[in-house]
Amino acid sequence: MVIFATAFGLYVGVEIGVAGWMPTHLHSAGFGLAAAATLTSGFWLALAAGRFLVAPLTLRVSDSAIVLGGTAVAVLCLAGALIAPFAPVAYIATGLAIAPVFPTGVAWLATLNPANPGATSWLFPASMVGGALIPSAIGLVSERAGSRRSSPRLPSGLSPPLRQRPAPLRGLIRPLRPVHPLHY
Repeated sequence: MVIFATAFGLYVGVEIGVAGWMPTHLHSAGFGLAAAATLTSGFWLALAAGRFLVAPLTLRVSDSAIVLGGTAVAVLCLAGALIAPFAPVAYIATGLAIAPVFPTGVAWLATLNPANPGATSWLFPASMVGGALIPSAIGLVSERAGSRRSSPRLPSGLSPPLRQRPAPLRGLIRPLRPVHPLHY
Protein backbone atom coordinates (compact mmCIF):
# COMPACT_ATOMS: atom_id res chain seq x y z
CA MET A 1 0.00 0.00 0.00
CA VAL A 2 2.95 2.36 0.63
CA ILE A 3 4.04 1.88 -2.97
CA PHE A 4 0.56 2.83 -4.22
CA ALA A 5 0.34 5.85 -1.90
CA THR A 6 3.75 7.07 -3.09
CA ALA A 7 2.84 6.46 -6.73
CA PHE A 8 -0.44 8.36 -6.34
CA GLY A 9 1.35 11.27 -4.67
CA LEU A 10 3.76 11.38 -7.60
CA TYR A 11 0.94 11.05 -10.12
CA VAL A 12 -1.14 13.92 -8.78
CA GLY A 13 1.96 16.06 -8.33
CA VAL A 14 2.90 15.50 -11.96
CA GLU A 15 -0.66 16.11 -13.17
CA ILE A 16 -0.94 19.40 -11.32
CA GLY A 17 2.68 20.32 -12.04
CA VAL A 18 2.26 19.81 -15.78
CA ALA A 19 -0.98 21.78 -15.89
CA GLY A 20 0.45 24.53 -13.69
CA TRP A 21 3.83 24.96 -15.35
CA MET A 22 2.81 24.14 -18.93
CA PRO A 23 1.75 27.73 -19.77
CA THR A 24 5.03 29.12 -18.43
CA HIS A 25 7.05 26.61 -20.41
CA LEU A 26 5.08 27.16 -23.62
CA HIS A 27 5.34 30.93 -23.27
CA SER A 28 9.10 30.73 -22.73
CA ALA A 29 9.28 28.51 -25.83
CA GLY A 30 7.77 31.27 -27.94
CA PHE A 31 4.02 30.75 -27.73
CA GLY A 32 1.78 33.66 -26.82
CA LEU A 33 -0.03 33.61 -23.50
CA ALA A 34 -3.41 33.01 -25.13
CA ALA A 35 -2.04 30.02 -27.05
CA ALA A 36 -0.37 28.65 -23.91
CA ALA A 37 -3.64 28.95 -21.96
CA THR A 38 -5.64 27.33 -24.76
CA LEU A 39 -3.17 24.46 -25.01
CA THR A 40 -3.42 23.95 -21.24
CA SER A 41 -7.18 23.61 -21.68
CA GLY A 42 -6.37 20.98 -24.31
CA PHE A 43 -4.35 19.07 -21.71
CA TRP A 44 -7.35 19.03 -19.34
CA LEU A 45 -9.74 18.11 -22.16
CA ALA A 46 -7.49 15.20 -23.18
CA LEU A 47 -7.33 14.06 -19.56
CA ALA A 48 -11.13 14.12 -19.22
CA ALA A 49 -11.72 12.46 -22.59
CA GLY A 50 -9.11 9.80 -21.85
CA ARG A 51 -10.97 8.75 -18.72
CA PHE A 52 -14.08 8.06 -20.78
CA LEU A 53 -12.14 6.39 -23.58
CA VAL A 54 -10.37 3.94 -21.27
CA ALA A 55 -13.58 2.48 -19.82
CA PRO A 56 -14.11 -0.14 -22.56
CA LEU A 57 -10.39 -0.94 -22.50
CA THR A 58 -10.61 -2.02 -18.86
CA LEU A 59 -12.73 -4.99 -19.93
CA ARG A 60 -9.89 -6.41 -22.04
CA VAL A 61 -6.65 -5.10 -20.51
CA SER A 62 -5.42 -5.56 -16.94
CA ASP A 63 -5.41 -2.64 -14.52
CA SER A 64 -1.65 -2.95 -14.07
CA ALA A 65 -1.02 -2.78 -17.83
CA ILE A 66 -3.19 0.31 -18.17
CA VAL A 67 -1.54 2.12 -15.25
CA LEU A 68 2.03 1.20 -16.13
CA GLY A 69 1.50 1.68 -19.87
CA GLY A 70 -0.11 5.08 -19.41
CA THR A 71 2.71 6.14 -17.12
CA ALA A 72 5.38 5.02 -19.61
CA VAL A 73 3.69 6.85 -22.50
CA ALA A 74 3.37 9.99 -20.35
CA VAL A 75 7.10 9.93 -19.56
CA LEU A 76 7.88 9.76 -23.29
CA CYS A 77 5.43 12.56 -24.03
CA LEU A 78 6.92 14.81 -21.35
CA ALA A 79 10.38 14.18 -22.78
CA GLY A 80 8.98 15.27 -26.15
CA ALA A 81 7.62 18.45 -24.56
CA LEU A 82 11.21 19.60 -24.05
CA ILE A 83 11.44 20.19 -27.81
CA ALA A 84 9.48 23.40 -28.45
CA PRO A 85 7.83 22.52 -31.78
CA PHE A 86 6.54 19.25 -30.30
CA ALA A 87 5.56 20.67 -26.89
CA PRO A 88 1.89 21.46 -27.61
CA VAL A 89 1.10 18.00 -28.97
CA ALA A 90 3.31 16.33 -26.35
CA TYR A 91 1.50 18.04 -23.47
CA ILE A 92 -1.95 17.14 -24.82
CA ALA A 93 -0.79 13.56 -25.42
CA THR A 94 0.47 13.50 -21.83
CA GLY A 95 -3.05 14.36 -20.63
CA LEU A 96 -4.46 11.51 -22.69
CA ALA A 97 -1.78 9.09 -21.46
CA ILE A 98 -2.21 9.84 -17.76
CA ALA A 99 -6.00 9.96 -17.91
CA PRO A 100 -6.59 6.35 -16.86
CA VAL A 101 -3.84 6.21 -14.24
CA PHE A 102 -5.77 7.54 -11.22
CA PRO A 103 -9.11 5.75 -11.59
CA THR A 104 -7.57 2.51 -12.83
CA GLY A 105 -4.94 2.64 -10.09
CA VAL A 106 -7.67 2.86 -7.44
CA ALA A 107 -9.41 -0.15 -9.01
CA TRP A 108 -6.09 -2.04 -9.18
CA LEU A 109 -5.39 -1.51 -5.47
CA ALA A 110 -8.96 -2.51 -4.55
CA THR A 111 -8.54 -5.70 -6.59
CA LEU A 112 -5.25 -6.50 -4.84
CA ASN A 113 -6.84 -5.96 -1.39
CA PRO A 114 -10.44 -7.23 -1.58
CA ALA A 115 -10.55 -8.00 2.14
CA ASN A 116 -9.53 -4.44 3.07
CA PRO A 117 -12.14 -1.96 1.84
CA GLY A 118 -10.20 0.92 3.42
CA ALA A 119 -7.01 0.23 1.48
CA THR A 120 -7.75 2.87 -1.12
CA SER A 121 -8.54 5.58 1.44
CA TRP A 122 -4.83 6.32 1.96
CA LEU A 123 -4.41 7.16 -1.70
CA PHE A 124 -6.31 10.41 -1.41
CA PRO A 125 -4.25 12.12 1.33
CA ALA A 126 -1.07 10.91 -0.41
CA SER A 127 -2.36 12.46 -3.63
CA MET A 128 -2.95 15.77 -1.87
CA VAL A 129 0.58 15.81 -0.48
CA GLY A 130 2.02 15.12 -3.92
CA GLY A 131 -0.19 17.78 -5.45
CA ALA A 132 1.12 20.33 -2.96
CA LEU A 133 4.82 19.46 -3.04
CA ILE A 134 5.70 18.43 -6.58
CA PRO A 135 4.55 21.56 -8.44
CA SER A 136 6.66 23.60 -6.02
CA ALA A 137 9.63 21.33 -6.70
CA ILE A 138 9.09 21.80 -10.45
CA GLY A 139 9.24 25.56 -9.88
CA LEU A 140 12.50 25.28 -7.96
CA VAL A 141 14.08 23.10 -10.65
CA SER A 142 12.80 25.45 -13.34
CA GLU A 143 14.24 28.47 -11.55
CA ARG A 144 17.63 26.82 -11.10
CA ALA A 145 17.67 25.72 -14.74
CA GLY A 146 17.02 29.30 -15.74
CA SER A 147 13.79 28.71 -17.62
CA ARG A 148 11.62 31.02 -15.54
CA ARG A 149 11.46 34.66 -16.50
CA SER A 150 10.65 37.70 -14.50
CA SER A 151 7.26 39.19 -15.14
CA PRO A 152 6.96 40.69 -18.64
CA ARG A 153 5.59 43.84 -17.00
CA LEU A 154 9.06 44.72 -15.71
CA PRO A 155 11.18 47.06 -17.82
CA SER A 156 13.16 44.98 -20.30
CA GLY A 157 16.49 45.88 -18.70
CA LEU A 158 15.36 44.35 -15.40
CA SER A 159 14.15 41.04 -16.76
CA PRO A 160 16.16 38.22 -18.38
CA PRO A 161 15.86 37.73 -22.13
CA LEU A 162 12.35 36.68 -23.10
CA ARG A 163 13.59 33.62 -24.91
CA GLN A 164 15.86 32.31 -22.16
CA ARG A 165 16.12 28.50 -22.03
CA PRO A 166 18.03 26.05 -19.89
CA ALA A 167 21.66 25.92 -21.07
CA PRO A 168 21.48 22.32 -22.39
CA LEU A 169 18.58 23.24 -24.67
CA ARG A 170 19.93 26.51 -26.11
CA GLY A 171 20.30 26.21 -29.83
CA LEU A 172 17.99 23.19 -30.00
CA ILE A 173 14.76 25.05 -29.47
CA ARG A 174 13.62 27.82 -31.75
CA PRO A 175 10.32 29.48 -30.99
CA LEU A 176 7.55 28.97 -33.52
CA ARG A 177 6.53 32.59 -32.99
CA PRO A 178 8.75 35.21 -31.41
CA VAL A 179 7.35 36.67 -28.22
CA HIS A 180 7.11 40.43 -28.29
CA PRO A 181 7.78 42.04 -24.87
CA LEU A 182 4.36 43.70 -24.96
CA HIS A 183 2.47 40.60 -26.18
CA TYR A 184 1.08 39.06 -22.99
